[in-house]
Amino acid sequence: MPPAETETDVLIVGGGPAGMLMGLLLARQGVRALVLERHPDFAREYRGEVLMPRFVQMMRQIGLFSFLEGYPHLKLSGFELYLRGRKAVSIDVTRLAPDTPYILWMPQPVMLGAFLDKSKELPDFKIWFGADARSLLREDGRVTGAVVRVGDEERRVRAKVTVGADGRGSLVRREGKFELAYEEHEFDVLWFTIPKPEGYGDAVRAFISGKHNYLVLPKYPSHLQCGVILETGGFAAYRRAGIASLREELLSANPVFREFASALTDFSPFTVLVARADRVKQWARDGILLVGDAAHTCSPAGAIGVSVAAATAIVAADVVARCVKAGDVSEGALGEVQRLREKDVEEIQAIQKGARLLVVSRSPAARAVTTVFFYLLGKTGIFRAIQRRLLVMKRPLPVKKACGFLLLAAAILAAPSAQALVENYPVDLSAAPGKAPRFQKGNPSETGDFLAGGLTVRAEKEAGRLYPSVPVYSVFQNGRLVFSLNGDEKYPFLGEVWEADLDRNGLPDLVVSASYMGNGLSPDSAVILFQSAPGVFRRLDYETFGLEPRDFTDLDGDGRSEAVLASLHQEESRDGKVHSFWVYTAYRIGGFSLNRMAFGECGFPRFIWCTEKPNARETQKLVDGQKRRYHSSRAAVIPSS
Repeated sequence: MPPAETETDVLIVGGGPAGMLMGLLLARQGVRALVLERHPDFAREYRGEVLMPRFVQMMRQIGLFSFLEGYPHLKLSGFELYLRGRKAVSIDVTRLAPDTPYILWMPQPVMLGAFLDKSKELPDFKIWFGADARSLLREDGRVTGAVVRVGDEERRVRAKVTVGADGRGSLVRREGKFELAYEEHEFDVLWFTIPKPEGYGDAVRAFISGKHNYLVLPKYPSHLQCGVILETGGFAAYRRAGIASLREELLSANPVFREFASALTDFSPFTVLVARADRVKQWARDGILLVGDAAHTCSPAGAIGVSVAAATAIVAADVVARCVKAGDVSEGALGEVQRLREKDVEEIQAIQKGARLLVVSRSPAARAVTTVFFYLLGKTGIFRAIQRRLLVMKRPLPVKKACGFLLLAAAILAAPSAQALVENYPVDLSAAPGKAPRFQKGNPSETGDFLAGGLTVRAEKEAGRLYPSVPVYSVFQNGRLVFSLNGDEKYPFLGEVWEADLDRNGLPDLVVSASYMGNGLSPDSAVILFQSAPGVFRRLDYETFGLEPRDFTDLDGDGRSEAVLASLHQEESRDGKVHSFWVYTAYRIGGFSLNRMAFGECGFPRFIWCTEKPNARETQKLVDGQKRRYHSSRAAVIPSS
């Protein structure tokens, strides 16, 4: 049993996604956090189990996604919209977020359990289960903690900051006398779960029909979570009419419901989600802060409630940690959370409000108009644009790096055979101090030996090869062969050889570029030879576009090298045609590998449209203009020749 009086830095009321995540990140920064969860465990259902790409992006940003990915989950491929039983719109998530090409389905008890497991590494994190906050403590007009009931006993918890993360029915919000700036309740969702038919697929499906609209979502491990969109109070009307009325509607609504509906005898399989949306006018006062649904409740439209709540919790952890350490927990200091997050929340709630007008139609005429409108949205691409705004972050969250977890890359590349690119999200690999890389290059064009940055490059032509006019290139260091490229390989034309200590271990590494005579959009082949010991190299092969020395530089000014690489993707444009575009992504260099940086670091990834026509002007602009502007101004420390 906890002591009669407890003291902590931050008291977090509510052990949902926002509360657990905030407590975890505070403890990560050395701030003592106590989380109160009123239930004896995390068991709950129909609570934000769909995690959109924006959630994955923010987990990568704070370094938790690789950890979460080790827990049970499903990855869903996209969205399908059906009008009157016919598929009208299909959206592949890869087109919305190429860096996060899926929707994550993770049961909330699993996710919360993962956060709890991670917290066991942190001595400053504590959680009390079965602990219910009953009232707030105050001194001189400032909130200083809460009275908590644990079992049959009451405890007083004193804290520098008290955080309300206790959801839409927040006691902290009520006791703190916070006022609402916005409130809306126009529909509810009636949830039920059925077995997933074989071959059903893994897309989220929405059905617009003549009576009610329906959602069907694949649910871990082998079920479907189904929802009926009802007008406010619609479930009470079904109860008055009896189970037969609901059974008959479900039997005719969708074939996948029929077996479930046929066996219905009462309302026990159903759970009603009250789709109330609101936003508090002022999120903070002296010593107290609201986060997650306590500050801003999203409607179920877009299934992004957990993502939006988590984003505020992440920003709040960063702000509150600084406030506690500075000794300033005033309304003005804690209000920084609202200043950083309110605009995004307002935009999302405005989009959801518009979606509600389309999803909930009370008359047959309105439902007919809705059907036509949805069809037009899908055909014009507007629907995809709306989805992208809801489901994908426009920019990384405004937090300091200390808020996240630094994960070491696990994979070390074996020498000397070529290995695939290794990606870990995110990484922070220490490197020996040193200056930014300095490249020396040579341009072999004729046979013979020549020096390039202390290296010997030999080009020899051999008869009888697939490309007899293309030399066999060999790179030597101190008379020892370290790399060769023959004219029969896919990328036979050796471009340049650069030398730089990329991994900052005091030994120069080599970057060898090779190309293929293509149509202007062909990628380059690059080989990095990491020198792990004098004369001992580990090889890494990859493809990119427009390889040049400035692709390797210190982008964020932390004294370590990063690499900017490109990959080619395709997407349907507003003109209805499929175009190509390059995705530029930043990678940290270390551990004989390239490790993808967290989403948004240094302004990457970047997406640039180009044409598929050979040697098109747009492609040249891509290389000579746009790409250079995406590099840090620090790229100037690398000579271009």
